[in-house]
Amino acid sequence: HGADDMSLSSVIPSIVKLLSDPNEKVRETAVTTVVNIYRHVGEKFRIDLQRKHNLPQA
Repeated sequence: HGADDMSLSSVIPSIVKLLSDPNEKVRETAVTTVVNIYRHVGEKFRIDLQRKHNLPQA
């Protein structure tokens, strides 16, 4: 099983919301999670984040 077998669309909105959490550790963990998903999914994930969740370019 890999990233392709997993439906990320249901969890991404929650992870994006955690990127602006008041708790620094929560934000750091959310960033780490996004980075790890990107490593497995690739450029399509970054494009989807920018398009669907209005995240700025890095």
